[in-house]
Amino acid sequence: MERGAKIFSLFIVLYMMLSLFAACNEDKNSQKKSSEEPLEQAKLLILTGADQTEQPDAQIVWDEIAKVTADNINIKIEVQSYAWGDYVQKVNTMAAAGQVFDIYLNFQGFLSGDVSKKQCIELDELIDKYGENIKKMVPADLFSDVSLNGKIYGIPSNYPVAGGTAFIIRKDLREKYNIPEIKDLSGFEAYLEAVTTGEKGMAGFVGRGGAGGLDFDLAFGPDVLNIGSDMAVFAEIDPDIKPYKAANKLTSDSFKKRMEWLKKAYKNGWIPRDILTIRDENTLLASGKAAALCNDMWTVNSLGPIVRAYIPGGELETFTFRDYSMPMIRMTKVNNFACISSTSNNKERAMMFLDWMRASKENYELYMYGIKGKHWNPIGDNQYELPEGVDPAKKPYNPSPWWAKVMQFDRLDKLSEPGFLHIYNQVVDAKYTTPELINFSFDSEPVKTEWVQVGAAYAEIMGPIGQGINDSEADYLAAIKRFDELGMQKIIDEIQRQLDAWAAKNKK
Repeated sequence: MERGAKIFSLFIVLYMMLSLFAACNEDKNSQKKSSEEPLEQAKLLILTGADQTEQPDAQIVWDEIAKVTADNINIKIEVQSYAWGDYVQKVNTMAAAGQVFDIYLNFQGFLSGDVSKKQCIELDELIDKYGENIKKMVPADLFSDVSLNGKIYGIPSNYPVAGGTAFIIRKDLREKYNIPEIKDLSGFEAYLEAVTTGEKGMAGFVGRGGAGGLDFDLAFGPDVLNIGSDMAVFAEIDPDIKPYKAANKLTSDSFKKRMEWLKKAYKNGWIPRDILTIRDENTLLASGKAAALCNDMWTVNSLGPIVRAYIPGGELETFTFRDYSMPMIRMTKVNNFACISSTSNNKERAMMFLDWMRASKENYELYMYGIKGKHWNPIGDNQYELPEGVDPAKKPYNPSPWWAKVMQFDRLDKLSEPGFLHIYNQVVDAKYTTPELINFSFDSEPVKTEWVQVGAAYAEIMGPIGQGINDSEADYLAAIKRFDELGMQKIIDEIQRQLDAWAAKNKK
């Protein structure tokens, strides 16, 4: 009897163990099944600036992206495109109001402020979890460009980061007035004089600054590391002078030389009288109302077809003051990158989509060029052409690439502008060195009040001075004094303090 009881007890224990094993196995199978179930569709709102804000076929492409991602990341995108002159203010307004958006194009000059305002989020953990292809496709040295205090806040666009800016002018007008190809400042002056004299009502040079202004600066001084924003540079650091010194940009020799030239240009009528109210110089050039501007090399590809379509005989070309025979040095941080908004309700899915864009050439091409056969046709591996009947000046799908550009996947338009190719072919495979100084990132938080005050007043105070309108020495000195009252010197001192600390820490 006792032996039978023991056997029965053993049987019960064995049964319970088998039941427990089966339950565990069932739980694992259930988890596996659950993990294989498709994600619920998430909607992502993307904000960007664009040359072409209206795109009739955008929804068709967005629907196709939703279709091809349904079995994996399962997202449905909407891209809101704004004119460049309105874009930054639109993002700031939406963020301040707490409006929900997910991914937005950002620029180097605004990163520090956005981090301080908690407008964008840290991305390190999301990249580690969902950014396998981002790590493969983005050059490692670019991540330091979008980092503050050791944390990554942006996914860099990948494009030539040295030497990709240029002047864009009307080739047909240069030839009309028998001006030789422009190679220096005197040649540019001859062009502006001829056009503003001979073309009634046409503005001359409408370059207000921004990334393209870097090429203009080369006429007055060497490449330096600028601290500030695209439109308001506060300090400069010369990488060739050690120990490193942060100098007030507005009192530098190069700025004074630039200012003197702009005084002459304004006096001679080469700069329009309403230069301070111009918000979209690209449209002025494309519509035949301006003769020259500075921008990146891709801009000529966007504007060239429009000029030919609406200006009889119109043709654009590019030139630069950069000497491509000299070694290339990367003195600017990557200026275009994607941030994830702190108001996003789908932060993980936003990172998944940024990674999806870099996972394959097919994924990238779907967003960048649209539906194959409808919006574009491939030519080999590296070019494309528009289908017959598609007007290059009014493409039904022509998205802004700057929040997610991947140079390794890019195709060139078969009809790329000669002015674009003139610059692109010299920089796309160019070897460049990156000075150690590029890794220095300034945190404006300790001087956030002064930073905001100086930045807000910059256009009002320096606009008339920097464009040659108020041309007296007294005007200039009054502007410098006003900036000092707003805290410019405190900003310079803080930049120097952080620069010294960075140099000591990194033994530079």
